[in-house]
Amino acid sequence: GFVVINPDSNPISTHTVVMPGTYSSAQNGQTLTMAFANTVTTLTQSGAGSDTVNGALSTGNSTQSTSWIYYKNAAINSGNGVWYRVI
Repeated sequence: GFVVINPDSNPISTHTVVMPGTYSSAQNGQTLTMAFANTVTTLTQSGAGSDTVNGALSTGNSTQSTSWIYYKNAAINSGNGVWYRVI
């Protein structure tokens, strides 16, 4: 998937992104690329429910795009999913 964060103002001071989770059909190996149309000076990024994000961003700007891959294995991490930052 691909998402563009495009706030109404530039820069925007704060924004929160909740990554797709198990309940919204995130699948093992699913990728998500995020790009920014404007600057976000304080960005909060988290997983949905008990999922986590490895390599969460704290800011965003128009020169930046980043991708994550989702992995969930019941035998590790208490069965919770993890979004791993890959670029």
